[in-house]
Amino acid sequence: MSREYLSALFLSAVLAVASSQSHGAQAEWEPTGGPGGGHALAFGKAGEVMFASSLRGVARSTDGGASWSIVSGLGTNAPVNAFATIGTRILAGDADGVVHASDDLGATWFVAGSPDPGASVLEMVVDDQRVFLVTVSNASVDEGRLWRSDDAGLSWSEIELPVQQGVRFGASAVFARGSLLLVGSAQPGSGGIFGVILRSEDAGESWDIITQGIPAFNLGLRHIIARDDVVFVGTGVAGVLRSHDLGRTWEQTEGAGGPPGEPTVLDMAATDESIFFVGIKPDNGQEDIGLGLWRSDDLGQTWERRDAGLHLEATAGVELWSTASTLFVGSRFASIWTSPDEGLTWSKVVDGFAFADVLALASRGRTLLATPAGTSEIWTSDAGSPWTLDRTLSVPGEAFGQVLEIFTAQDLILAGTQGEGIYRSTDGGTTYAPANDGIPTYIGTAGVQYREIEAFTGDDGTIFAGTGIGIQMIDGVFMVTGGGALRSDDGGGSWRSINAGLPIIARDQFNQPVYDPILTIHQASSGTLLAGHFLGSGIFRSTDGGESWQASNTGLPSNPRIRDIIDFEGSLFATGDLGNPPVWRSDDDGLTWFPASSGLPLQHEGAALLSAGGRIFAAIETGTPGDGVFVSEDGFTWSRAGSQLDGVPVRRLAALDHGVVVAGTVGLSVWQMGDACPSDINGDGTVDTQDFFAFLDLFASGDSGADFDADGVIDAEDFFAFLDAFALGC
Repeated sequence: MSREYLSALFLSAVLAVASSQSHGAQAEWEPTGGPGGGHALAFGKAGEVMFASSLRGVARSTDGGASWSIVSGLGTNAPVNAFATIGTRILAGDADGVVHASDDLGATWFVAGSPDPGASVLEMVVDDQRVFLVTVSNASVDEGRLWRSDDAGLSWSEIELPVQQGVRFGASAVFARGSLLLVGSAQPGSGGIFGVILRSEDAGESWDIITQGIPAFNLGLRHIIARDDVVFVGTGVAGVLRSHDLGRTWEQTEGAGGPPGEPTVLDMAATDESIFFVGIKPDNGQEDIGLGLWRSDDLGQTWERRDAGLHLEATAGVELWSTASTLFVGSRFASIWTSPDEGLTWSKVVDGFAFADVLALASRGRTLLATPAGTSEIWTSDAGSPWTLDRTLSVPGEAFGQVLEIFTAQDLILAGTQGEGIYRSTDGGTTYAPANDGIPTYIGTAGVQYREIEAFTGDDGTIFAGTGIGIQMIDGVFMVTGGGALRSDDGGGSWRSINAGLPIIARDQFNQPVYDPILTIHQASSGTLLAGHFLGSGIFRSTDGGESWQASNTGLPSNPRIRDIIDFEGSLFATGDLGNPPVWRSDDDGLTWFPASSGLPLQHEGAALLSAGGRIFAAIETGTPGDGVFVSEDGFTWSRAGSQLDGVPVRRLAALDHGVVVAGTVGLSVWQMGDACPSDINGDGTVDTQDFFAFLDLFASGDSGADFDADGVIDAEDFFAFLDAFALGC
């Protein structure tokens, strides 16, 4: 069947139905399933089904942790901090003190109880048919309480801990075996600094306070585990302690587990063969220092490091968990790592674990590009296909390389990074190479490094970039600084500084100026450049291609932080930390500004703006229930865009062909606004003959936008799929 015949057939259909087309109802947000990643907080298992929690949800795996799917119906926005299994029931304790339960392997959930409302569940352990629970208020072990359930979590009773001089001991960890209870605690009022073990041989009816062999200054005792009759407990600064008499007396383990260089133990686990701890070992002149994972197969007599190839992040804790033969590690940004061989080899698991903080998001036609926070990875998804890791630009685990911004124009892709400058691709992402000719350097926290590149604007010829937030020492004080703005006239191959008039905030040790960091840079349809700053300088404006800049804050509140600027229907819009309200508008090319936020949550910070399909979208990222995405038809009055992202911080926005709007979230990866009007090819809100001709142009050129059925092939099936969608209208 020839294209000419299809065109004639399609045109006749267009003329028959064009008059009946109209703009339709707005669709709802749907998860895209990636990119994978995120902070794994806790692990659990019921039968052959595994569970892992993150800051914004729970995922389950039926294949031993190789792939994951997000659990629905848990009914909580609070992170799940602990799992426990009793019989066929899985229990999940969250940061609001609520215990959720499922009797069908996570398919459905119900609230089993709330023993300590408002407190955070810290730990749950099961012994026989009893469940023990530790809750903590105000993040202090002094406030930790111990609970017990004899009916699989349906009801709870508090186990009274001993009192010393009128003050009750708190709980930070629990171990149970028969009538024996061991509780990690600390001297009352010490804030957890002077940790002790509370020991009971009658299930908590009476207690002994154990200090023998425990270093007095230990910053708390936590993570109690046992192999055979040897019990281990991790400490804040005294390494791993060991007891051969079920907790009556203790001793420090040597080597990596203890002095010299006593480590901070972040978590512990045991397999059938070994015990493990993950921790931070201070620099003591020995080889095994820093954040790592250590193994002992002789009950703590000797330790060896087992983290080669494992990427750990200690900024928000590390979770270590094990089955009989497999280790699992979760940490911030690093997602889930597994080892089937006692830590000798490690692999990163992200399939379906879609809890990433999205730091960079861009589109090329029907292809999405995204980077999870804490990585130099570029993930891609073509026309709704599953996400794939397309490229890692830097060595995983290195201090530098985090991708901060992605810019696309035709086959050109630029990735701005932290410390490594710009990576450039001229072949649509097949290959990347550094493009740092002219990128300024400075002496940062890790020595000489390139300036952070956080913003781009322009086309595939002339491109402008903004240098973002860097940390450097000036006059003996660490300061947040930037390196100004940059211009490239050869598609990003080389760069030069364009800083005349930009706000100078200090001078470095070489008497060179440093600038207020630029979070966004935008070239308006008029050609005017606008740069939005981090430290309160607001918006600076250039009408000569960046050769000179002037402040342009008339009408804005004082000390504004500007995170995004865009065009919409002849006006400019800016968002950021602008006090009340979060979105401002200019109708005179950025000279003056006025609020345009009716319907937006007040006292919230805007993160991103997007013009798509004849509408403007605003993303709100404050970490409160007011977060989400809002939409306006006129740039004055706003309403929620869908409901599925209500209360979710949204950091980035992008648009695909056919009017699909995409949101990069904090903690839930990438979502898309389901295509309410796929046949509106030109995105003007109406389906008419112009959409036919736009589609025909895409088809004739073999553009991926003509792959309407998303099967990877442009053929007659795409015409018929488009014809069906056209007949339905919007």
